[in-house]
Amino acid sequence: MYKDKWGLTDRPFQNVPDPKFLFYSSSHEEALVRLLYCVTESKGLMLLLGPWGVGKTFICRVFKEKVAEKGYEVAIMNPPPATVEDFVYHLNDAFFPGSGARGRIETYKHLGELARSMSAEGRELVVVIDEAQFIRDPKVFEEIRLLLDLTQGGRFLISVVLAGVPELWNTVGSVQGLKHRVGISYRISPLDRSETEEYLMHRLKIAGLNHNIFLKDAVDLIFRESEGIPARINNISDLSMLIATGDGLDDIGARTIKTAVDEIEGGRVADAETT
Repeated sequence: MYKDKWGLTDRPFQNVPDPKFLFYSSSHEEALVRLLYCVTESKGLMLLLGPWGVGKTFICRVFKEKVAEKGYEVAIMNPPPATVEDFVYHLNDAFFPGSGARGRIETYKHLGELARSMSAEGRELVVVIDEAQFIRDPKVFEEIRLLLDLTQGGRFLISVVLAGVPELWNTVGSVQGLKHRVGISYRISPLDRSETEEYLMHRLKIAGLNHNIFLKDAVDLIFRESEGIPARINNISDLSMLIATGDGLDDIGARTIKTAVDEIEGGRVADAETT
């Protein structure tokens, strides 16, 4: 609806993991570096932590693309497996497409053979489980531990990444033998005030607008209300652009942001200085 007003080719603040809108904060960049290090240096298990909406799914998808370029085979499970049977099904579907249903023992047999074959070629299997905090069956974590038992020559044959909210660390720590297999644990930080403004400008530019329509007080309020969480920034910014279009505004100030946040969160925002 507001694309024509600003001459946009796309909506800049949709909450979908579209790689073309990827914005690297220093924390996101470091997260990707850690993920790549975990695989290339055979660290086994990595925890990628952060609050909802901070960009974990985005980073996991970019990570998959990066390691796939190196010839690695990657399985991303999102939603996470609910049961051991579900976990085994996802492994089969990702690494042996078209093979049909296999039992747990047969799956691990073939998985071990594939992992050893790839290791001989300098490649590796990678399993990424996004939103892993929603794994309710503790037996699934036991299966993850078993995957990490596949080693050869002092290297893990399969790398595992668990992405989720910070509380995931406590869950992993409660599984006997799994906590000590965590090679790296990294928490993605929200954007700071400067990064929030860069993020807004970045997404506007990708969508076809070369100037920032969000005034300084608007950026201040977006940062305050979103707490630097990209998904919240998107929600506020998208609605504020719609409101500005309806009001015939060419720039967006704090008054419009306040209206947007009030609509999203039920009037929680205190009065803000307006422009």
